[in-house]
Amino acid sequence: MKNFALFSLATIVVASAAAGPLAYVPNEKSGTVSVIDTATDAVVRELAAGKRPRGIAADPAGKTLFVTDAGSNALLVLDAAGGAAEPSIPLGKSP
Repeated sequence: MKNFALFSLATIVVASAAAGPLAYVPNEKSGTVSVIDTATDAVVRELAAGKRPRGIAADPAGKTLFVTDAGSNALLVLDAAGGAAEPSIPLGKSP
């Protein structure tokens, strides 16, 4: 199993009715966000997240993820359940 830094500032944990609390971890090298069920420590899915996702935040309901993408200098807006992307928001150099 991959090692994840679950205590880093880039990790977001939100509650879900279908599983234990979920943690969202950006992976710069693969351009993905790992969705981890913290009750089982299992990766339940990977979401495509640009070229180099770094910072991450979730809305209070845990339905939308906001991910800074250093590769495109933009803020990505993703559906937390399926990964569908809204139009990105330009941020400037090295968000």
